[in-house]
Amino acid sequence: MKAQFLKFDFLWIKKEEKTRTKMTKYKLLAIDLDGTLLSKLKQVSKANLEALKQYINNGGTPVITTGRSIVSVSKIVNRIDRFCKGKSEYAICFNGAYIKNFHTGEVVEKKIPDPTVREIKEYVIKNKLVLWAYTKESTELKGVYVTKTFANLIVRLGKGVNLLKLTDDISDLSAYKLNILSFSHKKISKVWEELHEKFGDKLNFSYSHPKLIEINLGGVNKGTSIDYVANRIKATKDQIAAIGDSNNDLAAFKSATLKIAVKSKSKKLIEAATFYLPYSRNAVADAIHKYVLSNDQASVALVASDLDGTLLANGSKTIDVETKHCIEKIVNELDKKFVICTGRNVDDILLVADYFDIKKRENLFAIGVNGSFVYDIVHNKYIYKKLMPAEMVKQILDKFEKFLLDKNLKGQISYEMFVAYDEKSIASGELHTHYVQNIDYFKNSYIEHDPGVLSHFWAKRNIKEINKDMPHDKTMKFLFMFESLEDRARAIALFNVFKNDVEISSSGSRNIEIMALHVTKGNALTRLCDYLSIDVKNTLPVGDELNDISMLSISPNSVTLKSSKQEVQQAAGYVLDQPTSVVVGKAIEMLVLNK
Repeated sequence: MKAQFLKFDFLWIKKEEKTRTKMTKYKLLAIDLDGTLLSKLKQVSKANLEALKQYINNGGTPVITTGRSIVSVSKIVNRIDRFCKGKSEYAICFNGAYIKNFHTGEVVEKKIPDPTVREIKEYVIKNKLVLWAYTKESTELKGVYVTKTFANLIVRLGKGVNLLKLTDDISDLSAYKLNILSFSHKKISKVWEELHEKFGDKLNFSYSHPKLIEINLGGVNKGTSIDYVANRIKATKDQIAAIGDSNNDLAAFKSATLKIAVKSKSKKLIEAATFYLPYSRNAVADAIHKYVLSNDQASVALVASDLDGTLLANGSKTIDVETKHCIEKIVNELDKKFVICTGRNVDDILLVADYFDIKKRENLFAIGVNGSFVYDIVHNKYIYKKLMPAEMVKQILDKFEKFLLDKNLKGQISYEMFVAYDEKSIASGELHTHYVQNIDYFKNSYIEHDPGVLSHFWAKRNIKEINKDMPHDKTMKFLFMFESLEDRARAIALFNVFKNDVEISSSGSRNIEIMALHVTKGNALTRLCDYLSIDVKNTLPVGDELNDISMLSISPNSVTLKSSKQEVQQAAGYVLDQPTSVVVGKAIEMLVLNK
């Protein structure tokens, strides 16, 4: 149920964005087709159509930019036009060799000369490869010339494409584009090297698939064609965005300021991208809503950062110096709020807060124990807190006590309980005491880089003693850690009987966290925003784990790392390819300081 709620919440944010009327900054949006705009069934989803309609209504010009022929592109453009109740202006086909203005009928085309095509054809036949050529004649016949066919060629080219035999007696073989296919990675690499060495000064080569080379006339690529269209519609580079998924989109990225890679296997494309979406389903819709139409960057009023794996570097538990300076700048000079949002206790939060040179401490707040409390650091007081019901705590301990007796357990298990005492103790920093079982394993696996944390722990105690002596009505969170992933999976199944009565999450692949019902970082951040009279959309949450999803999903400005789990990436507005600790500073630079 939790996942469904978060998904609904995310869609709700998009729905709100659809009401924007402000003109988009990006006047031209170049969109690749296969692997980007089109689904696996080669259709444009309704979500993508809705987003394109909104982009057009906000003054944007979408330009299909593809390796496909004008015949197949025209069908897709017509579908878009019918839905958007308008008429597209330009389309770029054959990787830039064919540009059509649908308003005027004007066509700009650049072809590989006939002799060159014939020479490449002989090379292909000699090396037992597959060649298909897009010529003016084959385009008029709604087809493509091929040297030979094979079972899934129709699937590759799409339904309704006529396969025409490529023979020597064809009068004009000058081609918009040539495709060479090999079923061997090793062989296609050799083909690339040999053809590039012979024709590198005359032709342009690119990959759209690891085993498929696309060839155009030299100087012809998606980028130069985008430049041509941009000049015609008077769009500067700062007003160009591009979305694609393969190496033949690299040239398009060079002509754009906003570059969005979609579920790509190309490391070069991902490195060149401004943002990366690790999925393709409705990716164009998400890119338009999150990046192309987003006007929220200047309005960020609050930055909320997770600690471990986000603000604190993995392993060393240190904070990047540039990130430290960014946080100090936005708090001291720009009067932004900064919130440490973590599964840790208030002692650890205050230690981290003291590391920064903050003059305006009234701008510092804390969300701890995964949202169990919201804390005003300068006034040393709770804004909100929630404990687990005593009976529920006892039931969880009873269940876990029986679990530990299982003779089939594969490894050691550590458990920790976050216990809150009276208000006075809370204010003085004695907020939590930890009860730990199997402390030797816990020490070796979790806190080897942070030995000071040991001062919080009670000595190793029997679970029965803890269950008997525990102040059940003071518990905020359980943290269970597992040496064995198999044990963890069995424990999740065990605790799922409580899923309607508690929140179950994790901050790592080997732990389980259990809090009171509705206790999440997202709900706590929403409460803090209500307290500060800040719209949650004007926050910048940064996190890396499953227990961060709730806060990442409430703001279009949320940021996670490329190394995060896929469900975390899908909840975030931005995915940055940055190391831990550095990612917070980069997010601030991009979304607050506009660097």
